[in-house]
Amino acid sequence: MKKSVLFLAASLCACGAVADTPWLFKAGISQVRPSDTTIDGDKFSVSNEVNVTPAIEYTFAPNLSAELLLAIPFKHDVEVNGTKAATFKHLPPTVTLKYSGPEMSGFTPYVGAGL
Repeated sequence: MKKSVLFLAASLCACGAVADTPWLFKAGISQVRPSDTTIDGDKFSVSNEVNVTPAIEYTFAPNLSAELLLAIPFKHDVEVNGTKAATFKHLPPTVTLKYSGPEMSGFTPYVGAGL
């Protein structure tokens, strides 16, 4: 957790240093919450995970940018009928192309698609 907080602080400092370039360094916190399900009478539960998600964004045009997500892998435990059956790690989508709308009072809406 200490490394995550230090990385977040360093990322925020870097944002101010590169404000006049097309590059933007961001950091946030994301949560992945898989849904529980029942298959053939067996209840499958997957744990939630919260993680730091730093990213680098490059602006090509005033409203068009690409973002590379540098997320730390999310780890989940899978339980079947209350018994731990597996553990797995995964990364969310890592490359996103974004179209940004006009800024409204410090808020900029966008639409994006990721691979």
